[in-house]
Amino acid sequence: MKSLCAYILSILLMLLAPVVWSCGGDERQVVEQLDCAESYLPACPDSAALLLDSLDAAMKGGGWDESSEAFHLYGLLRTMTDALLLRGIHTDSLIRPTYIYYRERMEENDWSASAITTRRYARSAFYLARYESSRDSVSRAEELFQQAAIYSERAEDWRTCYLSYFYQGRSVTASDVVLGCTLLKKSLDLFGRCNDEADNHVYILTELSYNYMILEEYDSAWLYLDEARDIAGDNDITRLKSNIMRQASNIYYQMGNYQEALDYARQYAQQDDDTLAESAKYVLADCFMACDSLDRARSIYQELTTSDDLNIRYIAFRRLASIALLSGQTDLITMLTDSAYSALEEMYYTSMKTKAEYYDLVIEKNTQQYDLQTDIIEKKLQLYILITIMAVVFLVMISFILYKHYETQVERVEKEKEAEISRLKIHEQEVENTNNQNLLYQKNLRIKLMQHLFLEYFEEYKVYIKGETSLQFDTYRWKKIENLLNMMEEDFVSKLRTNFTGFSEEDIQLCMLVKLKFKNSQIADVFNITVEAIKQRKRKLKTKGFAVTDTKITLENILDTM
Repeated sequence: MKSLCAYILSILLMLLAPVVWSCGGDERQVVEQLDCAESYLPACPDSAALLLDSLDAAMKGGGWDESSEAFHLYGLLRTMTDALLLRGIHTDSLIRPTYIYYRERMEENDWSASAITTRRYARSAFYLARYESSRDSVSRAEELFQQAAIYSERAEDWRTCYLSYFYQGRSVTASDVVLGCTLLKKSLDLFGRCNDEADNHVYILTELSYNYMILEEYDSAWLYLDEARDIAGDNDITRLKSNIMRQASNIYYQMGNYQEALDYARQYAQQDDDTLAESAKYVLADCFMACDSLDRARSIYQELTTSDDLNIRYIAFRRLASIALLSGQTDLITMLTDSAYSALEEMYYTSMKTKAEYYDLVIEKNTQQYDLQTDIIEKKLQLYILITIMAVVFLVMISFILYKHYETQVERVEKEKEAEISRLKIHEQEVENTNNQNLLYQKNLRIKLMQHLFLEYFEEYKVYIKGETSLQFDTYRWKKIENLLNMMEEDFVSKLRTNFTGFSEEDIQLCMLVKLKFKNSQIADVFNITVEAIKQRKRKLKTKGFAVTDTKITLENILDTM
C-alpha cells in the first residue's frame, strides 16, 4: 500500500513540476521535490526515477543554476536511481561535480556539516568510487570508498556504510587479504543495522568465504559459505546458488579434494543462467585437470580460447600449454605459449585503449558543456523573440477591441467618433513607431550577438593556435557563423552565393563581417592583413563584384539593402 501511495504521489508531482518551473522555477520548491525523491531511496527507486524524470525538461531547458543545491542534489539522486535500477554508472558528468560540490560544503564547515550534507557527501563519494572502480582506477576508488564509509557512519547511513566497507574490502583483497577480511567483517556487522536485501548478505558471506580460502583457513571459509547457502535457501535466491556452488568447488580444489571439487563444478556448469557458462567451464576444466582427466580438460580449454574475456582466453592458452607439457606434445608448447602471450599483450593494449577513450570522453564532455551553454543562449534569444511577438499580437488585439467599441458609439456622438478616430490614428502611429524601434533594436541586438559570438570564436581560436603564423578561421567556425547569419538575416549568405556565383570564399566571408558591422581594423585582424588591404578589397568587391561605381555608395550601403 505504501509503495502504491508513493507511486501515485510521484505521478502527481511529475505533472505539477512543469507548472512550478513555468511560474519561475523557485529553487526552494524544487529542492522540496528532490527531498521527496531522496526519501524514496533506496526502497522505491522507480518512484524516485519518475519524480526526477519530471524535472529533466527543466534541466535541459536551462532552468538550473549549476552552482545551486538543486542541481547537485539532482545529480546525486539521478546517479543513485540509475545504479539501484541496474542501469549502471556509465559517465561521471553528474556525480563528479556533485561530489566536488558536497566536499566543498564539508570543507566550509570544517568537515562537521549537518547530517543531511554529510550523508549526501558520503553517497556522492560512494557512487563516484563505483564509477572509478569500473574504470579500473583502483587506488582512487579505494580512497573514495574509505571516505564514504567514514562519513556515512557519522551520518548513520548504514546502507551506504556497509556497502562502502564491502566494496573497499573486495578491492583491497588483491593486495592485502587480511585487511580485506577485516573490512568485509565490518561490512557484515553493519549489515545488521539496516533492513536491506538478503542478496547483499549472501554476497558479503561468499566474499568472506573466498578470502578465508585464500588464507587457507578452510573451517572459516566453510562456516561463512554454509551461512550464505542457508540464507539463499531460506529466501529462495536461486540466482546466487550457482555462486555458492562455484565457491564450494574452489574450496575443495584448494584443499586438494579434487573429486568433490569436480562434483560441485559439474553442478555449477549445469545452471540455466547463460552468463555463468564461461566461468563454469573454467572451474570445471581446472577440476578435470587436477583429476588428471587431461583430455576432458583440454576440450573445455579449447572452447575457452575463443572467449571474449581476454583474461579467460589467456588462462585457457596457458593451461593448454601445461597440458601439452604433461602429455609430451612439445611441438604444441611454443605455439600455445605464443597464443597466451598474444592474449596477455592484447589485454595490455585494451587497457591502454580504455584509458585513451577515457581522456577522449573528458574532452568530449568539455565540448558538450560549451555547446550546452551556446544552446542555452540561443534558446533564451528565441524566448525573447517569442515574447516580443506575443506582445505585438496582444497590442493588435487590444487595438481591434477598441476599434469595435468605437464602431458601437459612432451613431450616438459624431464628435466622439472624430475624436476616437483621431486618437486611434495617433495610437496606431505610436504602435508603428514602437514596432519600427523594436525591429531596429532587434536587428542591432542580433548584430551585437553575432559580433560577440564571432569574437568569442576568434579569441578561442587564437588560443588554439598560439605560436602559429596564421590566425585564419577553420571551415567549421565560418560555417557556424554563416548558418546563424542566414537564420537571423533572412538567408543573407545564401542569397549572396546564389546571386553572385563569381564570389570567392574570402569575398563571402568579407561580406559577412561587413554585414555584422565590424570595423576595418577588426576585419584586418581576422584575415591577418593590414587595414589598407581591407579597404582595397572592399572597393574592389563594390566595383567589380556588385558593379557599383558611385563613390557615394559604400559596400555597407549595398549589403544593408539585401
